[in-house]
Amino acid sequence: MRLGITENKKPEISIWLHRIAVAAAITIAIQLVFLYVAYGEFSSFFHIAHGMEFTFTFLYFLSLFWIYPKISHTIHSTALSGFRSIIIKIIEGVTVVISTFFLTAIIKILPIWILMQYINANYENRNMRFDLDNLRQSLIIHAVLGLLFYYFVERERIRKQIQAEQLRYAQLQKEEFKGQLEHLKNQVNPHFLFKSLETLDSLIEKDPEKAVEFVTRLSFVYRSFLDRKEPLIPLAKEMELVEAYIYMLKVRYGDQIRFENKIMPECRSLQLPPGSIQILIENAVLYNEITPERPLHIKIHTERDKLVVRNDLQQIQQEKPTGVGLKNIIERYKYLTDEAVQLDVTGKEFVVKLPILKVEEYEHHTE
Repeated sequence: MRLGITENKKPEISIWLHRIAVAAAITIAIQLVFLYVAYGEFSSFFHIAHGMEFTFTFLYFLSLFWIYPKISHTIHSTALSGFRSIIIKIIEGVTVVISTFFLTAIIKILPIWILMQYINANYENRNMRFDLDNLRQSLIIHAVLGLLFYYFVERERIRKQIQAEQLRYAQLQKEEFKGQLEHLKNQVNPHFLFKSLETLDSLIEKDPEKAVEFVTRLSFVYRSFLDRKEPLIPLAKEMELVEAYIYMLKVRYGDQIRFENKIMPECRSLQLPPGSIQILIENAVLYNEITPERPLHIKIHTERDKLVVRNDLQQIQQEKPTGVGLKNIIERYKYLTDEAVQLDVTGKEFVVKLPILKVEEYEHHTE
């Protein structure tokens, strides 16, 4: 949710280690076959010329692992969605052929030719010829192997990856839609509206100016509920909703509810699912006893790549500090990132730690 949080390099490193191993295995197999066909044995495998060819063949196949996913992603991107299927296939074929021949020439043929020229010029008894027949054979064989690799391995892998991505995106959209409906159902409900109007009614006569401000904040909160379209929003924007919601709670509960907000400035541009903090505050108010004798303390702060919301644990009898809202947050995070929501219930506090994300992390997670 690939979606960084500090950028997550482990999956990328693992992928490239796998690619290096596969490229090395393919190179060894091809070189052994070539040697046996040419000489009927493997004894000349350690000849300096074949050693060079092995090295640059390995780099060639490694470069294919780098360029082919980019070609396939570009071909399947929305940039070419307006073209007919046959045109896209022609573009794909031409691009793959040109890039394969280009990589063969640049990464294998040209370096070997330069090294042979250097060795022949600087070392005695090193009559290493650059055989044009072998050049043509190598160019054709490696190009054909590259094309087979693309169409039978890489293209199929990318196709399955795109299908999985589309399925996961559809599931995310479904969960997001369900989350919005559940959130609206929980927020735009008679009880919440009744309490808000009840508070507003008491303010109209006592403090008309505060009543006007209360209506402004109330409309902002409801508008925020209804305007949610993106799966992530900046923490700074989320805190605007939180501040409006806190204002309404302070008007309603006064000193019976107390907030502490310590958000690091460098974290305010990071992203999280919209409404997450407001839902956690609502849960704290809903499931805990609030009295003048036992005011509820709610603290919001950041810890590295986590947004932490903690509140006093003074539960209402037979109530548990969980609910549809919290479960919905956990489910949304499963689609947005590999980072999990952390819950910690101690004897005195209920603590929720939400990953706060960088945009590129979310995009990487969804690739």
